[in-house]
Amino acid sequence: MLTNGETIAVTGGSNGIGRELTLQLLARGARVAALDISESGLAETASLAGDAAERLSTHTVNIADRAAVEALPSAIIGAMEADKLRATIGKDAAMMDTLSRLMPERAAALIYKQMKSLLAG
Repeated sequence: MLTNGETIAVTGGSNGIGRELTLQLLARGARVAALDISESGLAETASLAGDAAERLSTHTVNIADRAAVEALPSAIIGAMEADKLRATIGKDAAMMDTLSRLMPERAAALIYKQMKSLLAG
């Protein structure tokens, strides 16, 4: 279960499942960093967030760009928490990269399972 004030990074936050996950997390009190390659889509997500947009930060980034991903922690929450988030992103990104190359169906199933559990609370 999520607690108010928790910060969560969501990739694909400009549309579809990523947008819905972003809006659901905001509704539960989380701070959300929405990441996507589409700046206009992120602006629309922020608009849909309404008053909760004060807890939303948007970051136009291509997650296939390693340098851009490595810069995200500082952009999202500042230097104090950057190392903790960088370790989490690095571990998860490496695991998902390997899994998606070797077993794309399993990677999709894992992402679906994680999103479903987050939305279920």
